[in-house]
Amino acid sequence: LMYFTIYSLLNMAVIYLFYHHSMYQLSQVYSIKKNPFIKFSMMISMMSLGGLPPFLGFLPKWLVIQGLVEKISFFMLIFMVMTTLMTLYFYMRIMFSSFMFLASEMKWNNNEYSSEPASLSMMISIIGIPLTTWLMMY
Repeated sequence: LMYFTIYSLLNMAVIYLFYHHSMYQLSQVYSIKKNPFIKFSMMISMMSLGGLPPFLGFLPKWLVIQGLVEKISFFMLIFMVMTTLMTLYFYMRIMFSSFMFLASEMKWNNNEYSSEPASLSMMISIIGIPLTTWLMMY
């Protein structure tokens, strides 16, 4: 239940970020030129969604890893780590290519860039850093 709740929260943050900036296709991520903070916030959210260790998305993966180690289910553990690495590769490829390649021309123009959704998305993803540390203490 905790796994589902955390991933639903992370998905809602990413979807809200895309919706707020009127991005309905993945190719529109490449055309954000005005505010690099939005791209950075998307990258943080995607890395959290992929389960990169310092972010909130790693917490449910860590709990599953602990459970699999306790049950001595190493085959399932290796399978989970490999699929996580593939997912992270997919997310990183999307985000790094959006940073490196700029769209030649913006098809739409939205001058009202609010950093509120980007800040909210980053805050949700980064909250995993103290939460993970707190859970490791107990």
